[in-house]
Amino acid sequence: MSKRPRCQSRGGSFWGVTSDGCRVASSKPNFLAAYHFFRMKRQFDPAEPELMDRPQPISYELEDDLRNIRALHRYFGSYALISRFLRDWIRPKQSLRVLDLATGSGDIPRLIVDHGRRASAKVEMAAVDQQISTLEIARPLSADYPVITDHQGNILDWCTDHPFDIVICTLAFPPFRHTDPVL
Repeated sequence: MSKRPRCQSRGGSFWGVTSDGCRVASSKPNFLAAYHFFRMKRQFDPAEPELMDRPQPISYELEDDLRNIRALHRYFGSYALISRFLRDWIRPKQSLRVLDLATGSGDIPRLIVDHGRRASAKVEMAAVDQQISTLEIARPLSADYPVITDHQGNILDWCTDHPFDIVICTLAFPPFRHTDPVL
């Protein structure tokens, strides 16, 4: 029996068989590479932070990564999901304190504040991220949002004396362990 190649072009489309026997097809060859990438088993070492969590200067790559995360929020439903809950959580003339953990470029806090403005509610946001360079990228994006205050800190250790009405954490990939506290 002849062995079939792992990836082959047929009439402009690419197809292949993954190592676990799944057949995949795409009009783009990089789909197969992406498929294998996302099928990888992730292993976390709490002593070694993720790339985005390592101290780094502001760079084009970091800005691009944060732009990609905003696109993920937009295209894969984070905005729609959060907006759905905000319709139930934020009422007209209400005052709320909201905490966003692992805020990245602050797009979720801006979404929440925009919803609060449309609902004539008073929303005060605290946005926490481990990386100061990430917060420095978020500040100019949130310049028209004086109710958003950013805080640098590890989301597993960060604390404040002020209670929050809502706590949100989206697309954070730190190495959470089953023994880590839940807010």
